[in-house]
Amino acid sequence: MNTSNALKAYKKQNDLALITKLYRSNKKVSKQDRILMFNKMLNKYNYGIIIDGKPYIGYDLEFSKYKTISPEDFSKYQTGVCWDYVEYEAYYFTNELEMKLTKYKLKEDNTYSMYYMQHIDRDGDMPTHTWLGYKLDSKIYSFESSWRSIQGVKEHKTEKDMIKYYLQEQVKYQESNNNPLGNYVVLKYSQMPKYNLTPEEYMDIVLDRGTVIDSTIKNYPVTVKI
Repeated sequence: MNTSNALKAYKKQNDLALITKLYRSNKKVSKQDRILMFNKMLNKYNYGIIIDGKPYIGYDLEFSKYKTISPEDFSKYQTGVCWDYVEYEAYYFTNELEMKLTKYKLKEDNTYSMYYMQHIDRDGDMPTHTWLGYKLDSKIYSFESSWRSIQGVKEHKTEKDMIKYYLQEQVKYQESNNNPLGNYVVLKYSQMPKYNLTPEEYMDIVLDRGTVIDSTIKNYPVTVKI
């Protein structure tokens, strides 16, 4: 199957196994093409939570009942919040794309990072967002699926520019909801050691084990400069 036929075939389906099959049958399907196809697939998944084995879709949900899910369950239900999306994306980047996770600066090709940002807001909700960024062919990209309005794979001049982009988008979004933001912290983190975590348990792990790369909060000083 040539590259053009492979891409045409993919457009007719929405299946992770097909992406892998296309690549293995034709090495001309580049790694970046696989990433773009993977992103388009995830963009069709749902934003929501799983309660007692049942998916609930949307944003106005009982998030007090939310618990993190494994990559396997995310694939099964095709539903999750940004935390679940990035966990699944990291699984794919490591196991299928054979790219290396780093909690330091994205210096080398074929590396990626998991990013977590948390703001102090007027409502006291401490809004967060996670995303995945990577370096390939000497270029920096962000990979976004859960945040509907900015979905896609975007190229950035530098890793620092990518982080600035996300901080600005979060500020704009919260201001549109009349919830201005204050101080913030941005960390790089690793895949979770376990799942079925409450929001508090998940955030504690990220904040305890993550690497701070940008911060205006004194309790979380920058430990790695990007």
